[in-house]
Amino acid sequence: MRASASEPAGGDKAGVRASASEPAGGDKNGRDATSHAGPRPVAAADSVAALARLVLNFRLVTVLLSVLYSGFGDASTALLPVVILVAGVASSVPVMLWARIGPVLVRHPAILFADVVLALGVLLLTGVQGPFVYYTLASAFLAGVLYDVLGGLLLSGVLLLGYFLVVEVHRPLTGLEPDFHVLVALPSLFVLSALGAVAVRRLLQRQSLMQADRVVAEATAARLAERERLAREMHDALGKTVHGIALSAAVLPDWVRERPAEASARARQVTDAAQRAAAEARELISDLRSDRLDEPLEQAAERFLDTWAGASGLTVRRCLQPVRGPGPSARYELFCVLKELLRNVERHADAMTVKVILRQPGARVELCVEDNGRGFSESPEIAAFAGEGHFGLLGCRERVERVGGRISLGAAERGGARVTVTLPSDARVGLAGEALGPVQASAPARGAA
Repeated sequence: MRASASEPAGGDKAGVRASASEPAGGDKNGRDATSHAGPRPVAAADSVAALARLVLNFRLVTVLLSVLYSGFGDASTALLPVVILVAGVASSVPVMLWARIGPVLVRHPAILFADVVLALGVLLLTGVQGPFVYYTLASAFLAGVLYDVLGGLLLSGVLLLGYFLVVEVHRPLTGLEPDFHVLVALPSLFVLSALGAVAVRRLLQRQSLMQADRVVAEATAARLAERERLAREMHDALGKTVHGIALSAAVLPDWVRERPAEASARARQVTDAAQRAAAEARELISDLRSDRLDEPLEQAAERFLDTWAGASGLTVRRCLQPVRGPGPSARYELFCVLKELLRNVERHADAMTVKVILRQPGARVELCVEDNGRGFSESPEIAAFAGEGHFGLLGCRERVERVGGRISLGAAERGGARVTVTLPSDARVGLAGEALGPVQASAPARGAA
């Protein structure tokens, strides 16, 4: 496996899906929404949903405490544990089936209103001195999480009125006069819970949108960096080829006049060089257009391997596991490295079979490409290939080091060459191109299946 200075054609330039984009309609800075619509608001919705499930779990805890508090000895309250458990079901079902129930709950506040009425009914049986009052406080918090200011204040107001009704009903039954805790402290918590939930909701939304913008910025930076690389390749490789064609074509008339017998051979050389230049141009344009980050890395690798195997005629064995953690720029760089390594196999390895392994053992991501070709020398060095005019592996090393990773060369177990790339699971690239996150490295993975 030797180095190459160009990217393989076919397949997208990066194969990862950007996890965030701008909401439909454009943002306040006037950016085009058509290219950024969709996942960005979904990220914020996921954060709100996680918070809602946490509140529902807290309500389940208060249900358990209320069951223990109520006891089972008093005949007048014999059904109280059953009623409390019904309230527990009202919290447990959304937790278990949030993907289906959550969106319905958000669209129909009347459902939570019915839950609030049920909670007030249970509170009427238990009184405000028991632990179930915290269930109703959690309901006020949940209203703020799901419905923002207006919905939160309305439902907390209903809870507040119901709470004072319960206090008035229990006053003659207990013979106790409500104190400051009952009349001021607890009631104020209903409003404070709703407002606090609104503040937390908006904070989570801002954080999610900032994270989404950072992911989009990383993806954009990766695309810009690749465009700069393509521009250099066009200047260094394609530009030189075209310049050579121009020089040969300029002297071709002299060959026709002075050496007609050799002129046809020179003309064929010019034709071959023009065909090579056209192929290089098509390859570079294909890379330039394939700059979407719209699918997971393992899926993009699978799709590209199918295309590459059909074009190269080589047999490809693969083991592609889901990869989670690296930022879009890091995944993009890894995908470009995979394309370059396969291009090297096709051009230089004289191989019949290639094995590609993508996995995530622990806190690192590994990509291993093996072939059964002629292999490397005993101590392959990437700098040696660059000295021979092959810069593909050098470019791969630069890509890997840009995201804090490591690339190593070695011999495959059954002959041929092996290249192993290791990245930290949390690898990403800053806007200036520097690696963000720790550098983690490993030796080549031998015998991986």
